[in-house]
Amino acid sequence: MPTKSCYLMNRSCVLDLLCSVMHVFPPRFVEKTKKHLQDFVIVNEERKPLILTLWEEFLENEAPYLVENVHNMPIILGMRLSVNTFYGLSIGTVPNSTILFEPPIPQAKQLMIWINNNKEYIESVVTEKLYEKAKQAIAPPLSFQIRKISQILSLTEMVKSFWIRATLKITDSEHRLYFLACPGCSKASGGAYKYEFTCFYCNNDFPSPKPLLRFQADLYDGTGNLRAFVEHNEAKILLGMSGEEIIEAEQQEREFSLDSINEQFKKLQFLLQIRTSKNELRGRVFVRHTIIACLPTSDSSSTSHSSEEKSTSLHTHKDHEADIAMIESQESTSKTPEEHLAIELVEHQIASSGKRKLEAKKDMTKEGLKHSKQD
Repeated sequence: MPTKSCYLMNRSCVLDLLCSVMHVFPPRFVEKTKKHLQDFVIVNEERKPLILTLWEEFLENEAPYLVENVHNMPIILGMRLSVNTFYGLSIGTVPNSTILFEPPIPQAKQLMIWINNNKEYIESVVTEKLYEKAKQAIAPPLSFQIRKISQILSLTEMVKSFWIRATLKITDSEHRLYFLACPGCSKASGGAYKYEFTCFYCNNDFPSPKPLLRFQADLYDGTGNLRAFVEHNEAKILLGMSGEEIIEAEQQEREFSLDSINEQFKKLQFLLQIRTSKNELRGRVFVRHTIIACLPTSDSSSTSHSSEEKSTSLHTHKDHEADIAMIESQESTSKTPEEHLAIELVEHQIASSGKRKLEAKKDMTKEGLKHSKQD
């Protein structure tokens, strides 16, 4: 019998996932979307802890149950969950998602056995924050998911995420590789390094702003040129140093040559995952490309690409496959009769009532398991 606890659907950016909830964060309000949400840390035998976000319609029944029982590490089967890879791999609910508590399937029992046998690892997930983006292992894309820049530029509709294989050149004319940010909200502080300041945005006091890496780079693959922002961890991977280390080098007047860094980049190729977003500034809408994953390729012999190629805004067709590039390579397992039974029970509940009622779910699940055993 299969032991995999992650079941991927054939629908774009949607998955079914069997997991255990092990940690809870306080509810919060997102000003931009005007919505409430609550984050939970989930884990299973794959040892790839993730953040599960429950949005507003799930905060009345599902969230309180998980908060109350998180010390028991309740097992859930989340169905039709959305995938987000912007700040690392995370999943969340959408209006038609369903969360089934303690599903009556053999894989749930196997997951509980695994939990009992891996207490030390489970504790380290929270203490070492293994669910954060910087701790997540990024799986390389499949060959068919790597696109040519010329193909991207020739399309007419925007895609949210895609992979390319390219060389890069840092193009920031002012050689500004970092900005001084508020440690609380990560927005530009306006303060001086190692001097106390009050953030204009979150109105909190801090002993010093934090230097966060951010710069622009031109990407080349021999077919075209694309300009993208590089930030935070991906920027640190490329530069081999943090914002603090750059400031220290500047203060000590140690040699720090951007030209020498770009010279090294000419010899390298990277697999780069690009995230595309639309932004509005002073009434103008523009497209922003950001590198959200950076992997060195096994083939370091870079072909020479002209840096004179003109950077062009990205337009692509609707293709969401790259949004789940980090999980598509996982093995998809066919459902057992018990799993079909559990899913049919939930679908029947939704169709008959149109509402997610916590006790109805639990009772229906137990009754279904009872009947299935009798049959």
